[in-house]
Amino acid sequence: MNKGELYSKCYEEIKEKVKYKESLKEKMEVVCEVLKRNIPYYFWVGFYFPKEEYLELGPSRGPPACARIAYTGVCGTAYKRREAIIVPDVDKFPGHIVC
Repeated sequence: MNKGELYSKCYEEIKEKVKYKESLKEKMEVVCEVLKRNIPYYFWVGFYFPKEEYLELGPSRGPPACARIAYTGVCGTAYKRREAIIVPDVDKFPGHIVC
């Protein structure tokens, strides 16, 4: 299965499963579960919620993550720029946060 087919499969599964969830958190849990289960090269999948001074961990799948992180590293930078960032090697990203 190529990447486009894999993503389409995940999208369809997510779309079907979130119909039965009411809260945003439950829907985010579905997204994390489906992506982590289906995409073998995803080491970690999750969401962070913006707070005034930091980002706070929301639903996630994979190894334990920092409960709070600064507005640096990949997640903080993506939030500040309001855009997705694709990172080939997170360890080489300026300001990388190690949990």
